[in-house]
Amino acid sequence: MKEWREVFGTEAEQPEEFDTTASPTTVYQRRNIKKATKEDADGKKITGWQREEREMSREEQIDTHAGGCCIQHNRNC
Repeated sequence: MKEWREVFGTEAEQPEEFDTTASPTTVYQRRNIKKATKEDADGKKITGWQREEREMSREEQIDTHAGGCCIQHNRNC
C-alpha cells in the first residue's frame, strides 16, 4: 500500500472513498474530500475535488475494509 498524497481532480461528482473501477488491479482510497477551486497555468479557475489519496492492491483493500468494518461494529472478524 502506498503512502497518502495530495490530489486535485476535476470529477463532476464527489469521488467515492474507495474507487474499484478505475483499474483492474489497483484500488484508490480517498479521505478528506473537499470541493475546491484552483487556477491553472493561464489563470483560469478550475473547480474540482481536493483530497488525500493512496493506491493499494485489491487484496489490501479487502483487508483494510474488513478491518474497518470489524472496528466499526465492535466485533472480531
